[in-house]
Amino acid sequence: MLGWLLVSNKGHQLIINWSTGDNLKIGSFSGSLWSEIQLKNVEYTDKQQQLSIQQLQLHWQPKALFGRLLHIEKLLASDITYIVMEQSGKEKPSSLPALPLALQFDKVDFKTINLRQKGEATLIHRVAFKAASQGNTVNLSGIEANYLNHQLNGEASLSLDENSPFNASIFWQGEIPEIGSARANVQANGDMKAVHVRLASDSPYNISSHGQVMLHESNPILELQGDWSYFKWPMKTAAEITSQSGHFS
Repeated sequence: MLGWLLVSNKGHQLIINWSTGDNLKIGSFSGSLWSEIQLKNVEYTDKQQQLSIQQLQLHWQPKALFGRLLHIEKLLASDITYIVMEQSGKEKPSSLPALPLALQFDKVDFKTINLRQKGEATLIHRVAFKAASQGNTVNLSGIEANYLNHQLNGEASLSLDENSPFNASIFWQGEIPEIGSARANVQANGDMKAVHVRLASDSPYNISSHGQVMLHESNPILELQGDWSYFKWPMKTAAEITSQSGHFS
């Protein structure tokens, strides 16, 4: 019986069904728990959120667990819907749990992500990255994200200590209404209370700025200041406003 559970497809299906609980449902399963798994129609629901994934593929190295490493060679998902449920009151953010194992994700690629909250819907075409942990810090590299006419590339690190301190380096490019193509480099670091930001752009304007976003208030507060060199508006027709340089705050 034990051997059948460990090596057969139906046995693996039973193990998954026994271990998922009432909140998680899986439509179909194929593959092997000891190498590569394909799941379809995955649904998770609790009081705060709903998550559904039409297709999920996982390829991992279970023998790495003997070295206290969770090694995921490939994690692919598509047609993802994530819904944040209405909450009765504001909950205090909690620290993320400490990692029981070291992490190594060689390839993570999510496609067609639908986010819904308070009646608003957001479509993200693709998010991809690599991840590895060092102590209580998770490092993300090769980040790629496509959202509407915007593209992000960068790297980041997140600590699982109190208030989840992080830092990130991101290159952004995209299309802005009335302006056209634009791009910028963004450096950000902070935690759940405040985020400090530095931004540098050379298209369509030369802008350098720095500031912070305060998150511990009921509504986020943005404080930003910087300088520009040569500004005109509108961009695509005869200029009504021009400036060789200036400062904003």
